[in-house]
Order: sequence, then C-alpha cells, then structure tokens
Amino acid sequence: MDAMKADTDQFYGTEGYHFNPLYKSMNYTDGIQFIGAHGFGWLIDEIGINHHARMVEDGAGFYIVVLDVKDTRAKLTICVDIDGANLQDVLVEKEIDHTDAPEGRLTLYWQNGVLFLPSEY
Repeated sequence: MDAMKADTDQFYGTEGYHFNPLYKSMNYTDGIQFIGAHGFGWLIDEIGINHHARMVEDGAGFYIVVLDVKDTRAKLTICVDIDGANLQDVLVEKEIDHTDAPEGRLTLYWQNGVLFLPSEY
C-alpha cells in the first residue's frame, strides 16, 4: 500500500463532498473518492453500509478505520485511538476472507459522518 500512500499524499482538504445513494448520510472526501476509483470502492461500501450507523450511534465523533492486509486476507478495524501498532477502544473488528488489496496497512479517518484520508485532516 506504499504506492497508494504516495498517490494519496497529494490530497489536503477537499473540493467537495461525495456520497453514495446506498448510504447518503455518510459523506467522503476527494481522497476517498480517489481510493475508491483505484480498487477500494468495496471498502468504502463496507464502511458506509455496515458500520457508519454504528459509529454515529456510538457517539465518539472520531474514529480511525484500519485495513490490515496480508496475502489475500484482511482485517478491518474501527477504533478510537492507535498507540504505536496497538489499536485501542475498538468498536468493530471484521475478518475479510479474500481481497486483492495490496499488502500493508491502509488508515482512514471518520469524523462526524465524513470519511477522509489522514492527509486531509
């Protein structure tokens, strides 16, 4: 995912917010739109359809979304904090049996209904 990081570091702020008709209440930034167009649309859908409402209901207001990929398997974790490699105050953990995502860690942020890249914070 290092190549993806180099491509996404260009995003600071956003020109406009995007949404999917399947989950209109979650907005996302230009950077998220970019990664969605480059193989991670399924991840945005997973967050918007299956986890967005829970994050709103939980009420922390800010979450860190982490996708750890090894071989063809992945683990999606949504948490409140990261201390080094340790994910803390975990809200969601989901194993993904098969993915063609590149190995490594992808980190996204979600705040008050908006999903965005760390460089867009």
